Amino acid sequence: MPGQDKPTATIRAALKTILDGQLGTGVKFYDYFPTEGVKEPCVVIQNVSGIESEAAVGENVDVGTKGIKVTLVFQFDVYHSQSTGRDEVADKLLNRLWTQRATLKDTHKIERDPSRRIQDVPAAETGERLYRKSIDIPFTITMTQMS
Repeated sequence: MPGQDKPTATIRAALKTILDGQLGTGVKFYDYFPTEGVKEPCVVIQNVSGIESEAAVGENVDVGTKGIKVTLVFQFDVYHSQSTGRDEVADKLLNRLWTQRATLKDTHKIERDPSRRIQDVPAAETGERLYRKSIDIPFTITMTQMS
């Protein structure tokens, strides 16, 4: 199956496909943290952790194919100049990831697990007016041998 030998790239590309341009007017989606800084309102994703586990007995996923389940936790950071705007974008993000579960599973062979953390993050400096919400969501894909 295409992409199953590249779990990180496959998950990141699938998230971009279902989120980019889908979170509201003017909301920028960054599939990598931008080096020049973020322009709000926006959502930034980054892979913050992950684990592997047996795919099946003896790692057999199909006749003649071995694999391993790779679960990657992506952190979604929502930035906005208003706290209400931040929450609105975060809710659209959560809803989009929930309603697109079938697309992730059927098209990309990715399982979306429940969120592990949804948290408002205080500003880094006193007086800063950029509001942030951080959400951690695990995604699982079966990795097969690289071609």
